[in-house]
Amino acid sequence: MGYRQAAAYEKALLRTVYRHLWRGEVDAAIACLEAYRPEARTTEWLDKLIGYLDARRPFIPDYGERRRRSQYIGSGQAEKGNDQIVAQRQKGAGMRWSRETSDALAALRTLVLNGDWDDYWCHRQMPSLRAT
Repeated sequence: MGYRQAAAYEKALLRTVYRHLWRGEVDAAIACLEAYRPEARTTEWLDKLIGYLDARRPFIPDYGERRRRSQYIGSGQAEKGNDQIVAQRQKGAGMRWSRETSDALAALRTLVLNGDWDDYWCHRQMPSLRAT
């Protein structure tokens, strides 16, 4: 099989794998990848992808079903929360942050954004962790 044929075959294979993953069919996706193993030019990427899918199996939902139920299927809300709480503050020129100071900044910014700053600092009252 020539390079172009192999590339086209791999592209079709990945489309099939993605279709299975969209439906949450991790076993079927891995089976497709395993079936391709004898024809793979190298198996390093194949092993890596199969390992990735296998390790994250419990966290791969049926995205089609989630969409039909109008449930979120992306991480947009979490990314926006991170951007509002920490990222905007940390992106200043010349700033360097460690994991510990980032965690501390996130906690303080969360207090401010939730309106709990005064209760925490003036009255030593911990904010409620209950969703309302």
